[in-house]
Amino acid sequence: MVIAIFSDVHSNLEALETFFNETYSRVNKYICLGDIVGYGPDPSACINIVKSLCGSDWAIRGNHDRAVLNPRETTNFNFIAAEAIFWTIDRISEMEIEYLKSLSDIIDYKNYVFVHGSVYDPDEYVLTQSSANRNLKKLEQLNKRIMFFGHTHIPIIWSSEYSEKVIYNTKIYLDKNKLYLINPGSIGQPRDSSYLGSYLIFDDEEESIIFKRFQYDVDRTYKKIVSRGLPEYLGRRLKFGV
Repeated sequence: MVIAIFSDVHSNLEALETFFNETYSRVNKYICLGDIVGYGPDPSACINIVKSLCGSDWAIRGNHDRAVLNPRETTNFNFIAAEAIFWTIDRISEMEIEYLKSLSDIIDYKNYVFVHGSVYDPDEYVLTQSSANRNLKKLEQLNKRIMFFGHTHIPIIWSSEYSEKVIYNTKIYLDKNKLYLINPGSIGQPRDSSYLGSYLIFDDEEESIIFKRFQYDVDRTYKKIVSRGLPEYLGRRLKFGV
């Protein structure tokens, strides 16, 4: 089965629509690793698109999604991120809230787990080898081979000894004797110094992955952020991938 794995949409409709148009004819399944909302100007539309692609079974609830459901969680956010959460709450329907409530913190499928942050903590940022090693040991205990995760907005492959180089548009065959942590990057708010959206194509039969980047109308997203009353910084950061 060919699966498109994506994460951290953050209410960026232009990026999400471009991603869908690029993938719909060549994948069998979509899996979202969380943070459908937050930061961006189109939370309602993005929730409904992710719902149509993934349903409730194949999407994770991220920390921004949880904050919309429980605003007290914004105490862990910076003030701009918190402002975007309260802005979002006022602009989504009860049905869309119910969809976010229906999502889980982890998806267990074959030899793989899908999470937002990590198998230890949905809010953990896996950014160091020590954090990666801790999660790799947990994977082994769970008798799983691969953890797909989001949250950091940075595409990466961690294995037991090092982070492996991410190569785009090239099929990478995974070693069946190794454990992996794999992050597809972010659809709607990349943070690796590029505005290009990022996602992953995973073939679970041959256990191969392809990292993909794509252009979208970032200027349109920026203008919508400003015109709809969100902090201008949230649009500006999209252009620089930070």
